[in-house]
Amino acid sequence: DVVAVIDSLGTTGQKLVLVGHDYGIHPALGAADRRAARVDRVVYLDSGMPRDGVPAVAAVPDQSLRGRAAGGDGDLPSGEVLPPPATREEWRRWGSTEGVPGPALERLTDLAAPQPMATLLQPLRLTGAVDPVPATGILCTGNGASIEMVQMRVDRGDAALREVAEARVAFFELPTGHWPMLSMPAELADVLLRAAAGEGHRLALADASQPPAHLRPFPLDVPEAPRERHGNVDLYLPAGAEAPRPVVLFVHGGPVPADARPTPRDWPTLRGYAHCAAAGGAVAAVVDHRLHTLDDYERAAADVAAAAMERVRADPRVDADRAALWFFSAGGPIAAPWLDAPPPWLRCLAATYPVFGPLPG
Repeated sequence: DVVAVIDSLGTTGQKLVLVGHDYGIHPALGAADRRAARVDRVVYLDSGMPRDGVPAVAAVPDQSLRGRAAGGDGDLPSGEVLPPPATREEWRRWGSTEGVPGPALERLTDLAAPQPMATLLQPLRLTGAVDPVPATGILCTGNGASIEMVQMRVDRGDAALREVAEARVAFFELPTGHWPMLSMPAELADVLLRAAAGEGHRLALADASQPPAHLRPFPLDVPEAPRERHGNVDLYLPAGAEAPRPVVLFVHGGPVPADARPTPRDWPTLRGYAHCAAAGGAVAAVVDHRLHTLDDYERAAADVAAAAMERVRADPRVDADRAALWFFSAGGPIAAPWLDAPPPWLRCLAATYPVFGPLPG
């Protein structure tokens, strides 16, 4: 359908910009790939970054739906639909409604239509023709996205985002939720016109001569402590540790891309803190947990609780009744269950520049 509209416009020389909001980026990107010579820019409006062979359901915040992702273009459900939210409150499951006036949200609920399930399960097919087409990302900060977060993920080596640091990709932010056409229509229209004109923020390319912030040297000179690697946990042992010692477990922030190297337990900052703790007479532990995206907090918390704390406290060199947890940055939400119901062996909980509230969206 989108290709048909493009073809109907002919080759008049008019600039053509395709804008995809949320799921809409899939048909927009697919059409741009088929008519790349006619499309001047693709705008990602608070959407994901779909890739060839990946179905839209991969970005749906529903684990049961994600489990149905098809491996190819084979049998797809005929006539099966995803029902729209039945109430105003249910919209928040699919994106922040921050800023949307009550009447507009009521209208959205009244007019919403079911979505054919096959549109979510069929993989997007791209030839690569769209890759050179300039792109703009419009990020809605109230829904959890920001230019700062994208820059941080690029700096940490996120392979999926590496290409967005190219000059052909620009960014804007809107201080609103996932529905800017309802919450900030005038501001959105202005940003779309500026995007069409090629304006926008460009990400900073990494300085090859300088390490990124998370790989810079630890600022203190601390004595080295012996390190042992146990699964996803490193232990740093204090000198002369004959009797069981208290333990401090350091929990990194993120999100950290799954393929980022080195992993957090090898970052100079965390290693430096661990050496400090060991120099003070405690056993230090640093865990690599799986906070790879903002959807991963549950399994990251499980990594900290089961794989790390239970394993560390079971070590005979550790006093299981004297443990501390130390959280950093966006690892802060992992502290929630420990703050809510601290066990008797948890003697201290520390946090450095932590996120201690729900993230936007």
